[in-house]
Amino acid sequence: MSEDHLEEAIIEQPKAKKPKRKMVDVTTIAQEGESVLVQWHDPDSKSIARSFVPPEAIEDGKCDMVALEAAQRYGIPWGKLIAKLLAELDVTPYHIEAALHSHNIWTVADIEGNTTGAMRAISSLTASIVPALHGLGKEYEKAGGK
Repeated sequence: MSEDHLEEAIIEQPKAKKPKRKMVDVTTIAQEGESVLVQWHDPDSKSIARSFVPPEAIEDGKCDMVALEAAQRYGIPWGKLIAKLLAELDVTPYHIEAALHSHNIWTVADIEGNTTGAMRAISSLTASIVPALHGLGKEYEKAGGK
């Protein structure tokens, strides 16, 4: 191939297109050192999430999803900890029924007239969850989670 043809072949090659970035709306929560804490709606978990990202990943209130997925998550993954607790919680429908009856909740009218009593009945069965969740959260943080 002559030098002229080689030059034409190089010029005529199509340029590779950059893959289109998926941008996600984010809210800036705080700036910490070289990172920005942002909040967004995570489509995978269908919940609100927070992560630390580099400032250059944010453009006009949006952030590249690749940067969000690679970023360090902020907060404790409560869902995972709660799932562990619920698996260990020994509460059956009959326990709930007994608690409702002990708070004089027997009918729909009883619930309508004594919503607080119904909530107390349920709360009496789950009172151990908050202290246990606190302990699991402390363990998570001690292990290096944030």
